[in-house]
Amino acid sequence: MKRKFFFLIFSLITLEIFAQTPNYPTRWTLDNCIEYAKENNISINSLRLSKNSAQQDLLQAKEAKYPNLNGTISQGLFSLNGNDGLHLTGAQTQSMGANSSMTLYHANYIKNNESSKKSTGSDGRFICTGI
Repeated sequence: MKRKFFFLIFSLITLEIFAQTPNYPTRWTLDNCIEYAKENNISINSLRLSKNSAQQDLLQAKEAKYPNLNGTISQGLFSLNGNDGLHLTGAQTQSMGANSSMTLYHANYIKNNESSKKSTGSDGRFICTGI
């Protein structure tokens, strides 16, 4: 028991575990400070994420006018016991399916949604690159 305890203590002491690895420059200059602030500012990072989200929303709005197709394929083995309970017989099962859908008309929602997403995405791009 003592041996395991000492081994545990020794291994914990020798392992260096870092919760956070600092990415600081060796010497702080004005340029380093500005770059560090741009990379680690919460507001700027939030704007970058908002910009990426707006781009994905625009892509989804553009693709809404096209049909979609879903397909599934599954295969399995179904086993049955024989009359005496000692012999097994098996039967293979397969299943395939396809499903497609398309929105034909939704009161100009698709067109209006795409144009509104285009206008929202440009605002985020200006804010992010203007800093």
